[in-house]
Amino acid sequence: NTGMTFREFRMRKRIEKECYLLSIGFTKKEIAYELGYAHPNNWSRAKSRALGCDKRNSKKMIRV
Repeated sequence: NTGMTFREFRMRKRIEKECYLLSIGFTKKEIAYELGYAHPNNWSRAKSRALGCDKRNSKKMIRV
């Protein structure tokens, strides 16, 4: 038992895969398609919702 819902678990795995793909040189657009999203903005929006922050706040979190 992971203590997460299936949706939370799936999103965590997608974010882990995104990190890996970024590390080997994929673009954000390529990553969105690889994760099954038709448009890169849809992936960005879904990730922001899952993390509980908007785009501006997520950029601040990454810099810290």
